[in-house]
Amino acid sequence: LYVLQFVRAASVLGAEKIVFEISASEMRCRFPRTLPTGRLSDLWASAFERRTTREDDAMHCMALGIGSAQALRPKSIVIRSGIELLRIVDGEESHEETEEVSSGTEIHLEEKWRFGHLLEFFTKVDGLHAEGVALRQYCRMSLIDVVVNDVSLLERRGIYETAFTNDRVAGFVRLTKSTGPRAFVFMRDNVHVRTHHSDAHGLPALGALNSSSLQTDLSGLQLAPDETLDELLVHDLYGAYHASLKRWAERSGDREAHLRIAISLFEHLARLKRSGLRAPKGTRALQGYIP
Repeated sequence: LYVLQFVRAASVLGAEKIVFEISASEMRCRFPRTLPTGRLSDLWASAFERRTTREDDAMHCMALGIGSAQALRPKSIVIRSGIELLRIVDGEESHEETEEVSSGTEIHLEEKWRFGHLLEFFTKVDGLHAEGVALRQYCRMSLIDVVVNDVSLLERRGIYETAFTNDRVAGFVRLTKSTGPRAFVFMRDNVHVRTHHSDAHGLPALGALNSSSLQTDLSGLQLAPDETLDELLVHDLYGAYHASLKRWAERSGDREAHLRIAISLFEHLARLKRSGLRAPKGTRALQGYIP
């Protein structure tokens, strides 16, 4: 799962796209943002030092990702960013500054050949190696474009999409034509950490919320207890869902559509009231009818 840390680093630095080229024996990754100058020479300190800036967060992710990759005992890892070049060959590190300036960050991991490479060639899932499977599982709802072997993992199915962004979070909700429950995905730095399912009234929907402030466990893949989670779910995700549902009802114009939106609106207002949150302007008077 080391590749997920590279997605996080790219996201923290503001990259809108990250590209992976993965085979049984090597992994290449690149994104159009450079790491903070001078930090590659002391990469491992970034894993333990106190983080006070977004650059610190990015370097922390890079250190965790490279450290996890080293557990695979690769032949070499090469990181190029800006004017810096870090090589790790058979565990030995060398750092240098180059005359050529890279406009982004590139990571190349080459494994030693082993019999498992041949086995993986025949057992990979849907043409993806382990890294690709992890990226598809955890990044298909990412707000940045994650590309694996020339294929974008972006989830595009759905209609009547409503996007939202503020100083805490960004995300979207779109109605779907499926018959399944509503699924809202929580992400930290564009990597999945939890999915919330709901079978309440309304239409099926798919939504995603990304926030760097979500608290996770040491793995970075599971949410820690967080009092703000319900607020984000109710205020941001369900608010966007209701906006998408309203657009659908206005477009369809039939009585069933308006009935569904009325039911959904009262459900949404009930959630807001139970959570102690303010209802959207123009609907607050309706909260008096909710027990």
